[in-house]
Amino acid sequence: MNKPSIYTKQLIILLALLCLIGQMGCSRNMTYPNNPSEAVPLDTWLNSYVFVKMVDKLKNCSFMKKRAFIIGKANGESVQDSIDDLTCAIRNNLISHLLNYPEINVILKHPVHKIRRPYAIEELTCDSGKDYDMIITIDIKENARNQVHYVRADIRAIDISEGAFIRGFSIYHPKILLNDFQYKQMNSKPMPDEYLRGSQYLPFNNSQHHEMAAFLAHNMSCVFKKKEGTFQKKVFIDNSKIKAPFKNIFNMLEKQLVLCNEIQLVRNSQKADYHFAADIVEVDKNDALFQFWIITTDQSKELFIPGLVSKAYFSNSLHKKRLISGKWKVNSLPDKECVGFMHIRHHQLNCFQGDFFAPDKKTLLKKGIFIYTNNHRVHWAFYDRISRQTFKAKGVIDEKEKKIFFNLKSFPVYRQIFQEFVYIN
Repeated sequence: MNKPSIYTKQLIILLALLCLIGQMGCSRNMTYPNNPSEAVPLDTWLNSYVFVKMVDKLKNCSFMKKRAFIIGKANGESVQDSIDDLTCAIRNNLISHLLNYPEINVILKHPVHKIRRPYAIEELTCDSGKDYDMIITIDIKENARNQVHYVRADIRAIDISEGAFIRGFSIYHPKILLNDFQYKQMNSKPMPDEYLRGSQYLPFNNSQHHEMAAFLAHNMSCVFKKKEGTFQKKVFIDNSKIKAPFKNIFNMLEKQLVLCNEIQLVRNSQKADYHFAADIVEVDKNDALFQFWIITTDQSKELFIPGLVSKAYFSNSLHKKRLISGKWKVNSLPDKECVGFMHIRHHQLNCFQGDFFAPDKKTLLKKGIFIYTNNHRVHWAFYDRISRQTFKAKGVIDEKEKKIFFNLKSFPVYRQIFQEFVYIN
């Protein structure tokens, strides 16, 4: 038998290296391996492809493995605070599959409403008390309406600290076939997504003091349970510096902690090993959005106990109309040449959505960019599939001049662009 030539050996080595590179990191998009023009049933796509690829990424991608995450619904670039029956069913299937892998840190939420649930310590499910810094999103969109139920499906991941989608992670198929029942689920009335409750995407409101108290009590009981054997758990709740409406939440927190049966409350502060106190941080003055922290100190109230904390987002009023909503002309700087138009609408609290049009005002270039505000500061980010670039922008609102000035950056091919948004109406 003839021995392989040196060129054959080099070709084999090259192919092996290409296969190895294809398996590294999370820098590539993932599409269905067959012909994308061919329709595939939803269950087939999930079982034969999505589950496998998602497990591979969550176990092996250096930027995603071991990170705590939840799963939610997206619409374009925006996380949605409500969810339809189909997306909820897909999420349940994903979670059931991911639970087979202990190294994958998916966060569970208890299915029973907290205010109606009598806790017992052996039934205290503590995954929902863990912090998460990533959201895996499911985006299902209907194709052109016809007798066959075709949809586009995209599964992506958001880095919460960056407020942007993780570059390169996208499990996408343009032609998924739904059966009649799944199509009905997709068109069901969206309901608030309780997985997001207490986060910036779905904060507690004025009518949910009981739910917020139960949420915080559950989380504090879980962090104490984790420290069991190390900490004595006699706790005094100090609400002396809390004012309405937050004092009402603190009073309800006390009752919920008794139900949790993990922390022993005492009335005499001198007999307590630890003290609970609240720290309220204003996140957005215009939206009356707060972070409500429960912190733990020692008896002297001078030493903070690391790890024994919990927080929830809380809105103390309805959203107030902001200048940012409306139509904006986008000019490049310093030449002030028109590069397009942005139509911005309010989504939830300090979150907005924008559609970017070409200078002809008709060609839609990017739909559903999610935009966040913090007082007079604005930031947004999106991934452009055509150029395969991520764009991130930070800006400042000038309400007097009715303008927003942006510093826009792109990567991996770095560019820095300066723009101004001029308010039209």
